[in-house]
Amino acid sequence: MRRIFTGLCAFALVAAGALLFASAGLASGHKTDICHKGQSINVATAALPAHLAHGDTVGLCCADVDADEDGFTLCDDCDDANESINPDAEEVCGDEVDNDCDGDTDCSDADCADAAVCAPSCGAPGEPCCVDPDGTRTCDAGYSCTDGECTPTP
Repeated sequence: MRRIFTGLCAFALVAAGALLFASAGLASGHKTDICHKGQSINVATAALPAHLAHGDTVGLCCADVDADEDGFTLCDDCDDANESINPDAEEVCGDEVDNDCDGDTDCSDADCADAAVCAPSCGAPGEPCCVDPDGTRTCDAGYSCTDGECTPTP
């Protein structure tokens, strides 16, 4: 018997020309959980190569898994280990996480367009002057707007 891949979760062995798979949490005795045509089933490990050959995958189907029990399965939940992150969650601007699973994070997310944390930086030394709603250009205290940039006030 020859080991051809080793990892924390899975390994494969070649024995007498047959490829055998085992995976912690997926194999029980001589059975393995697979996703077969969109349904999770448990098959004999010896039948695994035939199932993989026609497109089945090792492990439960995403529609059958909701690890964080937030009501969203692995198919829709972008972080199924954290119940506060799911498609119904509010985006938390500035935490560097896609809280609402829309593919956008923080200032890239339209939900954060008006968030203070996403406002362009202005007013500090070497930064552009801030433009107030009335069009006045301003800088932090002790600095003045010179040629569009905040510089120390003499």
